[in-house]
Amino acid sequence: MSLSHLPQFAYNTRRRSLLICGLAATLLAAPLAPAASAAEASSQQTQANTKETSIKLTFEGAHVQLPAQPIVQNGTVMVPARALLEGFGYEVKWDKESRTVTAQHPSGTSISFGIGDEGATLNQQITHYVQEDQATYIDKGLAWMPILFVSLLDTIEVRWDKAGRSAVIADVSQSPKFNIAARAGSEATAGMSAVSSFIEKEWGNRTDLIFVPAEYYNDKINVMIAAGDFPDLMQIYNSYRYDDTLLASFATDLSKLLGDFPYLKQLVDSNPEAARASNGAVYGIPMPSSAHQAPFPALRQDWLDKLGLAQPATMDELYTVLDTIVKNVPGSDSKTSTIGLTGFTHGDSLGSFAWVEHVFTGVPGRFAIADGKVIDTVVSEEQTAALQWLAKAYANGLIDPEFATLSADTVADKLESGRTALAALTIGEAANLTAALQLDKNRNDTWVPLAGLKASDKSAAVVPWNTSSSGMYIIPTKVSPYKAKLLLEWLERGLKMTADNGWQQTADFKGADLAAAEALFGTSGLLPEAALSGSSFTERLKGDYKKAADAWSKVSYDGKVLTNTESIFSRGDYAQLNSKTIELKIKVIMGDAKIEDWRKHVDTLQKNEEYKEMMTKLTALMK
Repeated sequence: MSLSHLPQFAYNTRRRSLLICGLAATLLAAPLAPAASAAEASSQQTQANTKETSIKLTFEGAHVQLPAQPIVQNGTVMVPARALLEGFGYEVKWDKESRTVTAQHPSGTSISFGIGDEGATLNQQITHYVQEDQATYIDKGLAWMPILFVSLLDTIEVRWDKAGRSAVIADVSQSPKFNIAARAGSEATAGMSAVSSFIEKEWGNRTDLIFVPAEYYNDKINVMIAAGDFPDLMQIYNSYRYDDTLLASFATDLSKLLGDFPYLKQLVDSNPEAARASNGAVYGIPMPSSAHQAPFPALRQDWLDKLGLAQPATMDELYTVLDTIVKNVPGSDSKTSTIGLTGFTHGDSLGSFAWVEHVFTGVPGRFAIADGKVIDTVVSEEQTAALQWLAKAYANGLIDPEFATLSADTVADKLESGRTALAALTIGEAANLTAALQLDKNRNDTWVPLAGLKASDKSAAVVPWNTSSSGMYIIPTKVSPYKAKLLLEWLERGLKMTADNGWQQTADFKGADLAAAEALFGTSGLLPEAALSGSSFTERLKGDYKKAADAWSKVSYDGKVLTNTESIFSRGDYAQLNSKTIELKIKVIMGDAKIEDWRKHVDTLQKNEEYKEMMTKLTALMK
């Protein structure tokens, strides 16, 4: 049920208590409880410290006759449980021995609580709490519950009018509102209202979209998991970010529901790894995406044209291009001078600079597969060559001197400032950046992805490749089976539109709207058609993007790189080994450590017993 019409509330980490801010927010509450005998009432009656009866409730879509007026007790609206729940179609049962109320809706939604308890269990999964002086109680033969419990039910919506001291409680069992969490950039966020409106008008589904910037998305999901505070459906980028036990604790097994959704089942069957499908369980629906949707060098084509430079094909040529741009594209002082290459690092990788390693090692990830064995490229001479190239570029002022302290947001700011020559971007990011910057008629910033890049003339060209799974949609276990089916229907409809390019054909949808649809439902191809259709893209520029996409599509790394390795090498003792390796890489690049230090580290690493154990476990992933 949606909380969008209600005042904001905060979660207390103590017992996951819901602390309702103010009287209005307290109308979120709605516990369940049946009527009790008069004898019980006299012995178990709980007296409220303060009671008011000037609260008006209106019911929509349900025939509810309350035997007593709602009251405000200690800042929370309390209502007779049995009458309200039965009015909304719930079957209410009372267990005299345990003094427990249980209510079940035909849709499968259920709630239960004990008299005197501060919590209610929703769908047998998660217990929600109120404050101690707002617990359920029996008074005058009636069991009373806070409206907060009611508001948590999938089938009921509570809308509170603070000024009028009234609330509307509506039956939404036929069209519940969905809360959806997705990763998205600023452009997609600007378009989410249009997408929500379209879905409500055309599909009849009310949708609250929670768009989170990419840089913070994983942290946001981790907080949700820790707090047990989930939306109805959410994206998880990298399906193997969580181990089997943790994933099963919060993600619904969809295997028994997919029979009614043949398109979703087809997606699962075609990509079981991304769906975390094993041993008969299916925890997610794969997100549609091209494996080539990964960060790769994009250059300022307008600067290349201005200086008469061709797109580089090798790392030596790229070095010369960056050096020429930095020396010839003027800046007024050191703070506004041109930056050759900028980016940011991750805790477990070189982040925006990992493409340099890819070019030299020929593998788009750390662990390659060759002759049936797992090869760690970190210990290869090609990895050393990559660090030498980066160290030279940094020492000669071609790499942003602040790169080690930058975040995704600060890098985005630098790209928007128009001072950077090269950055690692997906093809969609490059196109969207170009379109956004050229809205200013005084700017001609034109970002073009490279069609390929080689370590040397004798090497094979590499192209972008996503070594993690495409990601997946999950439905948290707190969602009722009834609502889960509605969500799968919603998702199947959206993903089919993506496959059929339906979003591009939606009337009045502009760039931001299409970006929002893409953030929700993925992409069916590699070219960012929405951005390329804009006025910023000349035929020549469209051709440059098509040239890159065509070149990439001819290269595949399937079977050449070990995927979904994060569950092993980025955790526990292995995470510490990896962290030390990344720290030393950065020191070598910045000149704080020598290449000899790196070679010693590699030698020591290969002799480390934990490292050997890690490699054994990684090898087992191939089986």
